[in-house]
Formats: sequence, C-alpha cells, structure tokens
Amino acid sequence: MISIYETMAEGYGLVKKIAPKNTSIKILLRHSLRDNYENVKFDEPLTREGKVMAESFGRGLINDNIEKIVTSHSPRCIDTGKYIIKGYGKDINCIQNNELTYLWIKERTIWSNTYDNIYNHKIKDIMQDMLDKKEVLGAFTIEECVDKMLNLMFLNDKEKTALNNSTFDIFISHDSFIMLLLCYLLKCNVSDIKWIYMLEGVFLWKENNNLNMVWRGVHYKI
Repeated sequence: MISIYETMAEGYGLVKKIAPKNTSIKILLRHSLRDNYENVKFDEPLTREGKVMAESFGRGLINDNIEKIVTSHSPRCIDTGKYIIKGYGKDINCIQNNELTYLWIKERTIWSNTYDNIYNHKIKDIMQDMLDKKEVLGAFTIEECVDKMLNLMFLNDKEKTALNNSTFDIFISHDSFIMLLLCYLLKCNVSDIKWIYMLEGVFLWKENNNLNMVWRGVHYKI
C-alpha cells in the first residue's frame, strides 16, 4: 500500500497477515487533502495534492481485489474515490450513499436550525454528547449511528465469503463520522484519540461473528 502514513502501511501489512483469505475487508477512509481548515463547506474540493495522494493510494492496491467504492455525496469524497480508481487502473463500481453523508442526522430541519452555525467549532462537543448518550437535537442515538455504519459495510458479506476470495471494499466519508465510530468501538472519549488525518482510515472485517479492526497499526477484537 502506498500511503504517506506509516501506520496505514503497517495496518495494511497486518491485515494481509492475520485476516482469513476469504474475507471481505473494509477500509473506512477519510477523504483526501482539502484546503480551508477553519470554515469547511460541504462542497469544499480536493487540492491538487489531494488528488495525487488519492491516485497514489489506489496505485498501492493494484495487486488487491477492490470490489467497490462507496462515498459520501460530498464532492471531495466522490473525487477521492475517482482518483483512487484512476490509480488502481481498473473499472470498479463507485457508489454514493446517504449514510456516509448524513450519518447521524435524523431530523434535517431540527439539526440544521440547532447546529449549522456552530458545527465546525462544536463538533467535538456534539460527538462527546452522543458518546455520553445525551440528547443531541435532530440526531440518531450513538447506537443507531454505529448500527447504520456497520450494516452499510457488512450487509452483503455472506455472498462474498462463499467465493473463497478476499476483497477490499472502500468507504469514503468524513472525519467526524469515522472518529465517532472509533471512539464507540474503543470505548473512549473524543479527546483520547488523535484526530484522523485526511486519506487515513481504519480496516475492519468479521471473523467468527466477531468484529476485527486495525487502527494505526494495532489489531483490536471488538
């Protein structure tokens, strides 16, 4: 795997070593590099460097079997998927999905009226409230969010494992959603984990009804 992050390369090597050979492995990935760190908008595009990084990431997986790529509706997530495919050099599916765009929004109007003006500055507080099972107006519960994310990734796995052939599915989303899932699975607070970088991700697979996760070069059984 080609990645600017040593722990991603380590994690990939660990997954290839310990995951069963007939496993559908998921890479839950943050989109590639973008500008405008202070006031991020939904349609914020990738930078030139971000496109190069995504293409290199795909090129690093050319010896693997990528089954599909699923992305948020955000342009930077879609373009991350497109450039990964360009680097991979093969024609594979790239699908947009609402869960990767609006994972925790249950009531759009209530959410927007409450959080749109403060989201960028209060996101960690909102996430911690969800982890602490406090009410977050217009949002699903933390358990509902995690269930939705895991169901999206693992819904059709029985068909794949019967093929006796390992595959990679790549899901490209946003930092806050991935961090929320990580904190929940690792049973920790938002402040306990160093924030996920752009084009960094987590590897997940199921084995004997257990969820396995590799995050920053460490294997966890959930």
